[in-house]
Amino acid sequence: MAVTLADLKTYLRVDEDITEDDALIESLGAAAVSYIEQTTGKAFNDKSDLMCLAEKMLVLHWYENRSTFTTRTNVNEIPDSIRMIITHIALAQAYAGIEEE
Repeated sequence: MAVTLADLKTYLRVDEDITEDDALIESLGAAAVSYIEQTTGKAFNDKSDLMCLAEKMLVLHWYENRSTFTTRTNVNEIPDSIRMIITHIALAQAYAGIEEE
């Protein structure tokens, strides 16, 4: 299990009673978990504060940059802060690999 919808909405600063984006937020959460696992080769662990933070940060980035067109630069790139967390997870021995589950 990944970060809950309620936790993601809190991180995104979306009020609980606003529900029109719930399906989108949940799908972004699932995509973030998949991205973390495929990028790191490590199984997602919802007890890991660092993995949960990476999921929240990815969801926030994708939620705020979901337009197919923008005049801003570098919005489609994963921010360095997220990349550094994902690199740490990939290299650290503390996280179980997907095949070790």
